[in-house]
Amino acid sequence: MELNEFVNSISVLCSYYERKEPKQSTLEVWHRWCHRIPSEPLTWIVRKIEEDYENFPRNLPGAVFEAYGEWQQANPDKMAAERYFYCPDCIEGLIFTQKIIDNMKYSYVFRCGRCRQSRTTAYPIAGRLDLLGEGYIVGGVQPTEKLIDPPPFDPNDEVAKEYTPQNYPREFKDENPF
Repeated sequence: MELNEFVNSISVLCSYYERKEPKQSTLEVWHRWCHRIPSEPLTWIVRKIEEDYENFPRNLPGAVFEAYGEWQQANPDKMAAERYFYCPDCIEGLIFTQKIIDNMKYSYVFRCGRCRQSRTTAYPIAGRLDLLGEGYIVGGVQPTEKLIDPPPFDPNDEVAKEYTPQNYPREFKDENPF
């Protein structure tokens, strides 16, 4: 959603709760948290917040995301499907690892540093070889002294042609505002 759409929605909420509108800097910070929500459910989200909260929400971005999650569950047909291309290091942009510390096996998840397909900013970015070098077990491969780079990507390979980034164009950037 655009900033002006978000500001208009907040203005509606402020009018409903008879509250003065927040400063522009506050609105911009809130928008950075909520900018990935599409414009379509905004009216629904505002109505849901008005129904569920007696007072203006203390954590407005949290209330917006909660209402958006309910909208997603109510409208699964309006959700866009994620499309991923093949990366030999990860599964849909995530690397699932384990590490043995004091004879206890712990599980970890990282975003793939090679393809950066995952938008889940809760996980740190790391490369498969870096994780193996740090003692993690990645895909059943035990860490070793000598690490070998994976074979180079061959765009002429029949399987690779189907899963190249050109077939699924998408920007790869970390959109975490903080």
